[in-house]
Amino acid sequence: MGATQRADQISGIVGGVNQSRHSFSLRWTNGGSSYEQTFVVGPATVFKNGSWTDMKKGAQIKIEGKSDTVDTVEFVKSAK
Repeated sequence: MGATQRADQISGIVGGVNQSRHSFSLRWTNGGSSYEQTFVVGPATVFKNGSWTDMKKGAQIKIEGKSDTVDTVEFVKSAK
């Protein structure tokens, strides 16, 4: 009760980005249900395969963090 939940490797598609608040919405599915949540990046957030400037609507990413604060953002390269 009231414990911080970990966002262990949620993979999804960026739905929108708020540059001034350093936040983004992420859409993903799990077990047939769809979810969307806003997450915040901070100065300690680690970016893999990209940077905050690559955070755009439609980007496919994988995140890890606590509650709505993201520790790691990994940009997933789509296979072509």
